[in-house]
Amino acid sequence: MKPGKEKIKSYLKTVCVVYTCLVLGKVILENVTGRLDGSYGTNFLIMFLIACLATAVLDSYGKLQEFPLIPVIIGQYLVVIGLVLGCVFLADRLGLTEITKSGYLDLFFSVTVPYVIGAIVYYVSFFQEIRKANRMIREMQYTKQR
Repeated sequence: MKPGKEKIKSYLKTVCVVYTCLVLGKVILENVTGRLDGSYGTNFLIMFLIACLATAVLDSYGKLQEFPLIPVIIGQYLVVIGLVLGCVFLADRLGLTEITKSGYLDLFFSVTVPYVIGAIVYYVSFFQEIRKANRMIREMQYTKQR
């Protein structure tokens, strides 16, 4: 398989896992709180689009490794939350949706909490892979020197 196809396949797998976790979290939270969502279909589609966006933004770290980690993480979060809130604001202004009084705050937490959890999982696994690769390189260098 070509490297480009492998990257796309990996991206799609990640999006599917993220989306599944979001949906399960939504269903569990609704069952625990007793608050049911009246717009299931629309919200599931929006959750999928946000999962695609967040995964793409987190995956961009490979291209941003030359910059300090903390500003990159903050910048990535600001891109995601800015795009989501901006799209909802635009949809509200165009009359495609109506935002309640606490809608933006609810949306902020609905995006922030899963994004932070996802970012932690992403960066922990990313750096574990780097440590593993470095360990393999050291072992190969040690074996070559013998």
